[in-house]
Amino acid sequence: MKKMKKLFLLVVAVLLLFVSTTNAYALENNGLCEQPNYLSDEISTYGIEKPESEWDLSKEGRYSFSGWCHDHYLYTDYLFTGASIVNIKVKNYSDEKITVKLLEKKTLIDTSASTRTIEAGDTLEWSASSLNSKGYYYLQFSKGSTVSGYIE
Repeated sequence: MKKMKKLFLLVVAVLLLFVSTTNAYALENNGLCEQPNYLSDEISTYGIEKPESEWDLSKEGRYSFSGWCHDHYLYTDYLFTGASIVNIKVKNYSDEKITVKLLEKKTLIDTSASTRTIEAGDTLEWSASSLNSKGYYYLQFSKGSTVSGYIE
């Protein structure tokens, strides 16, 4: 009887351990994608194709996101416009530090407007200023990221 009790407790402990480790990656990708269409290598016959999806921060307000990806960079689903200053908050659920970049979409090469490193388990809030309110920006998260947050 003691052996059955110990076996039962061992099975329960293993199940609880499994459930607790899978919860870290239970986030769905909301507002994030692995390879947005505006970063693809496809070139149309009319030149470089601009993305159709834009988020005007001055009209639509805060854009929230959450998600994860192990082997690829994560990107926001939208290009952000309409603000010369943005506030960004990112929670890093990953086991390692990650890098978050606010990139401005340019014709040839996108440029970094702000870059931050966030330690494992930490949350970071920061502001990026001197942005072109008519420009288009997006967030890039390093490979292996599990994150949530917002830009406003």
